[in-house]
Amino acid sequence: MVAFVDFAADLTLGVIKFLDVVDSSRLAVTSQRYYYLVMEYRQQRGAELVAVANANTVAKTNEPPRTIITRSVHALQSKPNLILSFSTAENETRDGASNLEKTYGSSYPSPTILLGAEAYSIQVNNAQSTAKAMGTNEGITLEHSSSFSLMAVNFPNARVLPFKVTFHQRDLETILLERQLEDVGDLSTWKAMILYAADQEGQAMVEKFITRIQHLLPQIAIVGGMCDGGYVSKQNYTRDQLMTLSVAQLRTFPEARGLHFIEKSELVDHIQTKKNDLQSTICEVDAGLFGVVLGGDVPVKSVVSRGVRSAFHGKEQSISPFVVEKSQIVHPSDDDYMFDFRNSEDATSYHLISKIRDTDAEETMSAMQLIAKGIESGHRAEFIGLKRLQSDGFELENLHHMSARTGDLIVFTDGSRPQAESLEGAEIDLFYLDGVSCMEDMDKTIAKLKEQTKGEEILGAVMFSCAGRGPEPSHLIPEEMSDAKRFAKGFPKVPCLGFYAGGEIGPLALAANEKVFQTGRAAVQGFTAVFALFIVPKVESIVFQLNDSPQNVRGFVRARVGLTGQQSLL
Repeated sequence: MVAFVDFAADLTLGVIKFLDVVDSSRLAVTSQRYYYLVMEYRQQRGAELVAVANANTVAKTNEPPRTIITRSVHALQSKPNLILSFSTAENETRDGASNLEKTYGSSYPSPTILLGAEAYSIQVNNAQSTAKAMGTNEGITLEHSSSFSLMAVNFPNARVLPFKVTFHQRDLETILLERQLEDVGDLSTWKAMILYAADQEGQAMVEKFITRIQHLLPQIAIVGGMCDGGYVSKQNYTRDQLMTLSVAQLRTFPEARGLHFIEKSELVDHIQTKKNDLQSTICEVDAGLFGVVLGGDVPVKSVVSRGVRSAFHGKEQSISPFVVEKSQIVHPSDDDYMFDFRNSEDATSYHLISKIRDTDAEETMSAMQLIAKGIESGHRAEFIGLKRLQSDGFELENLHHMSARTGDLIVFTDGSRPQAESLEGAEIDLFYLDGVSCMEDMDKTIAKLKEQTKGEEILGAVMFSCAGRGPEPSHLIPEEMSDAKRFAKGFPKVPCLGFYAGGEIGPLALAANEKVFQTGRAAVQGFTAVFALFIVPKVESIVFQLNDSPQNVRGFVRARVGLTGQQSLL
């Protein structure tokens, strides 16, 4: 009988890959070579993701979070560097920071980053359930009965930066986040942000924050949603980052209140010491913004779906016969800026579209005549759709209520240079929300996603769907979990978790777009479904070329267990 340890390295790794079994490294006691090969296999296999949920369809109950967390640990080959959790109010993990520490702290190795959202309802697709773990045929594919779910991921060579921005310290904490982002040197290393906002009254702050981050990092995809609250790993500021703040800003830290220091450096040292002395590594958030920024080798892309119909054509068309003929841009510094917040730092420029050319009828009409034409067709427009030259699809902007007073169509910019360019020559259309179109758009989105990910593998997805789109059927969308159901149909083996939001955060929704992936121009939107997708190249086979000589294996194991000099492995 041939011992397993006598197999050639390629054959051994082939067996490990075929079985894809989770190894706790206990076999290192009997075989250092096996330990070495498993560690190398983990490195070769790249990104790893597992999703678990607590609905038990056998017992008709929900398992406790600790059970689910343990299952996720056992299902991973590698140590996770990011945990995304989703829970409802009935879940018992969120009973104070100490309970969070107790629930998560001993389960995951440092420095695993945790990001958790609490919402009215969460959705689960193709996650490991208790029934599946028990080997029954009653495992859930698609459900919203779970009160707790999580996605544990390992992205080798990825950078994960947690953050929290409270309403009362939003300017200071945003500045510190910007310092942390800039400290990497190359801002292009940042790829995506998962952003949650607790407290619906803070939407203006959310939009301001998104605009500010998007200006700093125009290339990233920002996705997320408005939720009831949550928690995130504590962020750590370096001394250099704190030193960039003014004394007045430093004194707003709770750790500095009531204290008097002669030198700024003393104040910084005191704040840093107090923050480092905190026992908790997890911060609860009841009101404010929180999330993670993902950079480095992180395989994340974003997708947005809404679903609208043209007020003129009754369907979504890639080409409109209407073209902007006359438009002007108004800046906050202009005398004719019509809004009271012109002196606010939130004030942005806007376009006034006054004339539209109908290329089919070869006639020019006013903006109000265009709106009237849409009403005559039997539909009241909700969105202005603009397709700039050489753009993919129509950007959807809410039809502003002041348009009726001015007689012009008002389109706000986000303050960026491309948005300030003239709209003259852009195609224009008017759209309205439609339930059937929402379902059709999701079908089209999934079809495009399948087509545009050929040769790639979707490890998992996070979906933030409008609470008006599910999970229960509504007057607009008569299907239960319509968005999740369509994703599950298109990708039956891909785990997808998420929650139903009171406002979705993602790249601006488009109509009639061909490219499925979007980045930049993030905003708080309504009645959309926003996805963060973890996509990696599909690897059919791996050729292993490893040096598994006794000397190399011993050196590797000694380094892993921290032995030096003459210390023995035994």
